[in-house]
Amino acid sequence: MEGIVFDELNKIHILDPQIFDKTLQLKNEAGQFLDAVTSFQKTVDDLIGAAEKLGEDVEKEKLKAIGSRNYIQSLSKQRETLQSELQSLIIEKSLEIERLRIEHESLLRTQVEQQEVLDALELNA
Repeated sequence: MEGIVFDELNKIHILDPQIFDKTLQLKNEAGQFLDAVTSFQKTVDDLIGAAEKLGEDVEKEKLKAIGSRNYIQSLSKQRETLQSELQSLIIEKSLEIERLRIEHESLLRTQVEQQEVLDALELNA
């Protein structure tokens, strides 16, 4: 009956109590190790989730920045176009003012000449 052992409580064991105790200790340590690995896996999963969320947020902000840059460039081009249009309008109005000034001077000369003719006619009358 080799391999059968009685412990201090007179229970029958197939294994030597020291080997049985070491086996239980190994089982407990394996359970603790499994708990630690499970906890580590949860921490890694949380970290990966946070990194993915951060990556998504960065991508969203990147797209917003690109959109803002494009909008600003569009505004700049619109401003340049408006400035060109306004400069053309200023030139056009300046030319019209010059034309009207010349016409006004011509009308003033005509008025003076007609007044001279009227004065001369009044003197002769």
